[in-house]
Formats: sequence, structure tokens, C-alpha cells
Amino acid sequence: MTEVREPIPRKSGRAKFIELRPAGGMVPGDGNGDGLVDLSDAIGILFYLFLGDPPRLPCGSGLPGDPSNLALLDSSGDGLLDVTDSIHVLQYLFIGGIPPVLGIACVPMTGCPEACTAEVALLERNCISRWCSLSFPADL
Repeated sequence: MTEVREPIPRKSGRAKFIELRPAGGMVPGDGNGDGLVDLSDAIGILFYLFLGDPPRLPCGSGLPGDPSNLALLDSSGDGLLDVTDSIHVLQYLFIGGIPPVLGIACVPMTGCPEACTAEVALLERNCISRWCSLSFPADL
């Protein structure tokens, strides 16, 4: 797990403290934390927006306004978590649209769990464009 230094405001009001917060590796657009951007992520955004399920997003406070969740799920890059992010992911997956604005590789995101595994790293190495082989060696 990567540690990220950032200022954290304190209630004392006297001084700002520097605190270490964990930054987990996440794939931008991967809302369910399986290390891949796929159909379940596009559907998950819609479920969250229209049904309130899951009740909590994967990073930070669990709210859509949390900077970590916004960075993770704002695939369109418009600064909002909305239906356009789901559409953006679907266009990327099925009609050759552009990938999420932060790319498709694992990146450290403050307040997010670690979702980049050996399997994901191997998958990234075996990709030809964005169509990848899902076969892994038996020893993983």
C-alpha cells in the first residue's frame, strides 16, 4: 500500500497537521474494486445513482462528493458523478470510445482500498489494445 502525504485540517484551528493516509491502487472507472473496468462498473454507477445501491461508494467517506470517489468514478471527466459516466464506460467497452480520463492502468488513489493484484498486473501486460486474454498461469 502506498502512503500519501497531504494536509488534513484539524478541529483545533491552531495548526494544520500532516497525516499519512493510505492510497490504494485502483483502476479508474472500477467501481466494484475487481481491478477491471467492465459492464458491472457501468451498471454499478446506474444502481448507485437511481437505486442507492450500494449504499456506500468504495473510497473515502463513501459519498459521491468525496474527492477519491469522484476521481475513481468520473470517467467522463466533467467533475460530476452522473449518468454520463456510465455511458462513457459503455462507449469505451462496446463501441471503441475513449477510456476513462485517468486511463486504464492502476493508479494510487487516496482513501481507496487496494484493488490492483498480481492478476491485474498480469492482465495489463497481456493486453493487445484493450482486448485482453483472461487466462492466467495456474500458479497465481
